[in-house]
Amino acid sequence: MSMTDEELQAHKAKATAEALAAHKALQDARAAEKALAESHAAAQERMREEARQAREAVHEALRGRVLASRRAQHAGVPLTALAEGMGVSAPMMTFIIKGER
Repeated sequence: MSMTDEELQAHKAKATAEALAAHKALQDARAAEKALAESHAAAQERMREEARQAREAVHEALRGRVLASRRAQHAGVPLTALAEGMGVSAPMMTFIIKGER
């Protein structure tokens, strides 16, 4: 059973169309994968930046607490009163004043 010339041309056209469609699907999948990877990388970078900013905010808050506690101590406020106000023990207040907590 041999194909006629018209059948052969139709078969070639169908095979070509299928191959081109498969290639297009592959390109689309790769583009989607790349976009997702870039989006993921951007999200990770944003998260790293947010975490860095949060660490800096905590560091600044700790520094501010130490400095404010030292100013209060130098103004004559008893450590026990500061400790009660902060809800920490007197020994912990000593560590805070030293900048160790």
